Amino acid sequence: MTKIKYINTNGIVAGKTKWKEKSCFLVCYSDDQGLINILAHPAKKSFVSLANIPVKVNLSYYQSRREHYYLREMEVINNYQKLHENFNKFKYSLHIISPIRELISPGGNDMFIFNLLDRALTALSKVNNKHNQLLILSSYYLILTKHWGYKFNLNKCVKCNSENIYSFSSSLGGLICKKCNEFYGDTEMIDIDLLKKIDRANNNSLYSIQASLKSEITLFRSLQKYLYYHFGKTPPDIEL
Repeated sequence: MTKIKYINTNGIVAGKTKWKEKSCFLVCYSDDQGLINILAHPAKKSFVSLANIPVKVNLSYYQSRREHYYLREMEVINNYQKLHENFNKFKYSLHIISPIRELISPGGNDMFIFNLLDRALTALSKVNNKHNQLLILSSYYLILTKHWGYKFNLNKCVKCNSENIYSFSSSLGGLICKKCNEFYGDTEMIDIDLLKKIDRANNNSLYSIQASLKSEITLFRSLQKYLYYHFGKTPPDIEL
């Protein structure tokens, strides 16, 4: 008989897949377990409508010898109720989570990723619509580190060494140096259709956002310092 050990942890649910009639598999980032898959049966009705939406939850589950975890109890944290009231913010949350999932290393310590995601969702619940472009830029920065490594310097162009002249082009999905036109990115990095929907919702254009503006640069630098803090003084590059 398998010995059951009950564990209480905090986690963020990033995805849900239906399993049989009443159960579902959840993809979670927990603060002490990293990336885990949980089999929930049955999940609370209040949670079913949040499929594929990142939500901060309290997780209580027991661990067996099987490859997944069984969910025993789930409760949404009250501080994140505001996030549930705005569907557009769900989209921004998913946009931030997408590159984070790519950054997670199998079998690695993902505590810093959980903390970064926790901070992103906390900031997201307080942000105003006029600052939506900052969320897009911050999610793009995470993708940028995936492709160029954690030592990539956003303050200076790699090619011409010019400082603070990057322009973020959402039509191209990357940063462009205004002096030498060096492009950093890939058209597949940013969901262009999502950006167009945000444009229509805000009634203003997000194309060619100037990354040199004080607010964007401040956000970039804070994210960069945060990643450096968790990797140590000499953070590793990611091999492409």
